[in-house]
Amino acid sequence: MELQPIQKTTEQINAEAESFLTAYHPSKSIPIPIEEIIDLKLQINIIPIPSLKDAFAEVGLDIDAFIASDFTSISVDKFIQEKRNNRYRFSLAHEIGHMLLHGYLYSKL
Repeated sequence: MELQPIQKTTEQINAEAESFLTAYHPSKSIPIPIEEIIDLKLQINIIPIPSLKDAFAEVGLDIDAFIASDFTSISVDKFIQEKRNNRYRFSLAHEIGHMLLHGYLYSKL
């Protein structure tokens, strides 16, 4: 079975992001409380893992975080969570983007 991602325009992706913000942070105040949205509203566990980034680097990958295929957790490098707040928040939002944009593919695997 070959799975192909649905091609989306920038406008379609922006509309999905806008819909997400309207649903989970309608005030749209900055900074977006992405950690609270993930943990409290989406009820997705955030799991800090020591040296996660280093472990992936050993096999040639540049990964700070990843979302579980069942969308119940996001694992994130503990150092990034504790010391690089902007990168941490970006990584969380990035993983939610995978869920929103590619969730239908995960469900078929």
